[in-house]
Amino acid sequence: SPIVDSRALDTVTSMVDLLTLLTQGRSPEDSANATIGLSITHLGVFKTALNAYLDRFIAFEHTIRHMLYLATAFALPARNRSYESVMSVEEMTSHEDQARRAMRISKALRLSNLESDWIGRCVASQGRFGKNRRFPPTDPREMYQYYRLSEAAGIGGVFLYLSRYLASEISPPALEPWSELLEASATCIAAYFETPEKYIQPEPLITGDDLIYELGLTAGPQIGSLLEQIIEKQVCDELGTREEALEYARGVLDSSERESE
Repeated sequence: SPIVDSRALDTVTSMVDLLTLLTQGRSPEDSANATIGLSITHLGVFKTALNAYLDRFIAFEHTIRHMLYLATAFALPARNRSYESVMSVEEMTSHEDQARRAMRISKALRLSNLESDWIGRCVASQGRFGKNRRFPPTDPREMYQYYRLSEAAGIGGVFLYLSRYLASEISPPALEPWSELLEASATCIAAYFETPEKYIQPEPLITGDDLIYELGLTAGPQIGSLLEQIIEKQVCDELGTREEALEYARGVLDSSERESE
């Protein structure tokens, strides 16, 4: 069977059109197109940041733009059905399975490990972006978790998701759900470009050494688990100081001890 399903070309075309629109601007003949107008309204503000992101090199002379087009080609294509059907859990294989498939293709084409990993993360993130819900996550905790797993490929995942949506529509998409999807996508993109200190690389309130010295813990997976819980509380503005973080950790440990008695 071919490496790239011919139906995936529709998604690639949607990706090229979408990125061209957002990085170069609309042409005069596009002015009456409501789908394009909504795209510019919600995502046009990211033009400068998006161009810089897409031109970032991953390995050798290959940029994120190149890898995003390949990820779009290697991902399982959307079917020509309604959005709800196309993106349902029953309709698509798991995003992890899609990612593994894309990475196998990448390695078969002798792409580097860095490139294959980025493509895999991108494909996985587009599935994770809309899994089990109609629209992507905008909750602070879910936003942090999304980028913790996807890293920089999470932005690519947003655009892959949007391109799959457009390719799944036989006719131009209904404006209301398209606008809602763009709004949610803009929130996710803004988290990466505008508030990375909150969602991408939050400054830790405490370290593993703090847990060892202050609470008498020993090095091990328990420390990593506690630190991750604290960061998730931090991004939700439920913890804001070192003292609050330590107090939260004490509470978690006390609760665990009571449950084990």
